[in-house]
Amino acid sequence: MPRQSSARHGLTQLVVTSRWFLLACNEPLATLSIVPSEGDIIGVTFDHVQLQFYVNGKLADGCVASNLHTLVYPVFYVDDGAIIDVNFEKFYYEPPQGYSCIMKEQDML
Repeated sequence: MPRQSSARHGLTQLVVTSRWFLLACNEPLATLSIVPSEGDIIGVTFDHVQLQFYVNGKLADGCVASNLHTLVYPVFYVDDGAIIDVNFEKFYYEPPQGYSCIMKEQDML
């Protein structure tokens, strides 16, 4: 089980680095067990408690952030002219059982 990092100001920053390490507040939590290559598809699931990563539809074992119980704000960064395609619906690989596309939040006011 990955260790949990103390959150600053009630926020935890989770980062997957270019070397495929999962960091929380700059502390290493895990490494992806499957190292993606160019053209691979990286999937992410979140169930309000655990954040898990998939490569080409297969679970990257050991790369799990647990006990989050918080809001999640996904952010993507690229460097050196890298290109990233992001898709939140119509998936190439079916999501794991119990998961579906990200639903847009609705403002009732």
